[in-house]
Amino acid sequence: MVKTVDEMICTIHCQVAAIRKCQECYIARQELPAHWFQEPCSRPHLLVWAKVRGFRFWPGKVMEVLPNGRVDVHFFGTHNTATIRASECLVYSPQDPTGRPCRTKKWRKAIVEVNQHLAKLAAQFGDVNISSSKQLSTATIKEHLETMLPGASQRKLSETQK
Repeated sequence: MVKTVDEMICTIHCQVAAIRKCQECYIARQELPAHWFQEPCSRPHLLVWAKVRGFRFWPGKVMEVLPNGRVDVHFFGTHNTATIRASECLVYSPQDPTGRPCRTKKWRKAIVEVNQHLAKLAAQFGDVNISSSKQLSTATIKEHLETMLPGASQRKLSETQK
């Protein structure tokens, strides 16, 4: 019985943490379980190549900026999460930063998902500007996002002027 209660508390804690990070992602995960990760939010997440020790750079979304120079990243394909130093991330670009081919099923799924997400971002916000990878800094995430999705920040301006 105690283990069940502990498991419930852990589950509730994880659910609340997910809601705090992004309510729209949480709702999409419940309503569109097969495709939730590709759906853009009204306040989109910055796309990055993130490097976790022992793994190659992998495409992901910055879900949360933490005060200690770290970011919470959710990864395309696997939907795993990691809290890593922002310095271990590059702003997303179409080229794999390692330049080494990867042919695993998980990798192919990740690339398909990120491309589907980019197409949906373009449909929702207009131009999506992705160019060469740049080192991520928690101080410049907003600027990187505005560069990547200028339509998202312009949309916010027009909404606040109504």
